Amino acid sequence: MVDSKKVSAFIEKSWKDSVLQTLQDYIAIPNQSIDYDPDIHTNGYQEEVVELLTKWVKSSNVKNLKTEVLHEQKRTPLIYMEIEASKPKFQNFTVLMYGHFDKQPPLTDQWAQGLHPWKPVIQGEKLFGRGGADDGYSIFAAIDCIRALQDQGADHPRCVIIIEGSEESGSPDLDFYFELLKPRIGKPQIVFCLDSGVAIMNNFG
Repeated sequence: MVDSKKVSAFIEKSWKDSVLQTLQDYIAIPNQSIDYDPDIHTNGYQEEVVELLTKWVKSSNVKNLKTEVLHEQKRTPLIYMEIEASKPKFQNFTVLMYGHFDKQPPLTDQWAQGLHPWKPVIQGEKLFGRGGADDGYSIFAAIDCIRALQDQGADHPRCVIIIEGSEESGSPDLDFYFELLKPRIGKPQIVFCLDSGVAIMNNFG
């Protein structure tokens, strides 16, 4: 039985210890989506973000985690993660979690005084800066929910996490990567779309 209070405490500690700082570092990188950045394939911003996020993931010490970055020429990169089920009997049930790390344009002239799209600012309990909620948080939320279960020795199914780099432009590269990864992903029984909020889809045909 999972203790929900322990889950909340674990996640809160993780966010205070490492996620909040990493999320601020993420905000500081001006990695706009492909429609808004003509130099996206040469300025290195997306690669910088991928390095930042995957470094955090690898430091999270999730058991049985495999992480891979796919980056085809002239396409945005994609982070692919796979976590084995806690027990073999759960391996045939797959949970797919989705998020993205590209950002909308800054709209600099519309930001309030003291705030800036590429400068993270904490006011009260809120973190301001482009991309923090849409969708920088997603990779941390996906990994930490699994870490919280493993911390209690709780069982979990096979988990696949995909974090793409072109969502704010209509995900032009996602179909390509999904087709490439289809044999590895398998058939998910449930999908969590972590994008500002959480959309849940199940009962796939």
